[in-house]
Amino acid sequence: MSKIPVSVCIIAKNEEKYIDECLKRLEPYGFEIVVTDTGSTDQTVEIAKKYTDKVFAFEWINDFSAARNFCVSHASNNWILTLDCDEYVHSIDVSSLRRIMQKYPRAIGEIQMKSLVQSRGVTSYAVDEVRRFYNRT
Repeated sequence: MSKIPVSVCIIAKNEEKYIDECLKRLEPYGFEIVVTDTGSTDQTVEIAKKYTDKVFAFEWINDFSAARNFCVSHASNNWILTLDCDEYVHSIDVSSLRRIMQKYPRAIGEIQMKSLVQSRGVTSYAVDEVRRFYNRT
C-alpha cells in the first residue's frame, strides 16, 4: 500500500493506559503520527516514541487550541486527522479516503465515533459523527 498523505495529530498527557492501542491501530495505514505531550509523568512519551519520532513537548497553558495548533504545526501533510488517546481507529477504507480527498479538497470530514456508554449497570454504544478530518490548506 502506498503512503497516504495524512498526518494524525494527538494531544496527550498521562495517557499510558490508552495511547499504545490508539497508535497500534494506526500503524497499518502508514499515516504520519504527531504526538504533542503536555506534561506526562507516566510512560506516555516512551510509548509514543515506539510508533513515531514526532513526539513534541508543549507546556500546558490551559488552552487546548494552542496545544492542537502546536501539534498540527509539526505535521508534514496538509490533511489532518485529530484523535484523542482513548480513541481507536476501527477501520479505514483507504481507497475511498483517497478518492474523497481528491474530489473534495476543501471539505471537512466526519468520522463515526462509537463510544461506550454505561448507565444504571447497562453498557451500550452511542454513535456520533465528529468533525476530525480536514485539509489545512
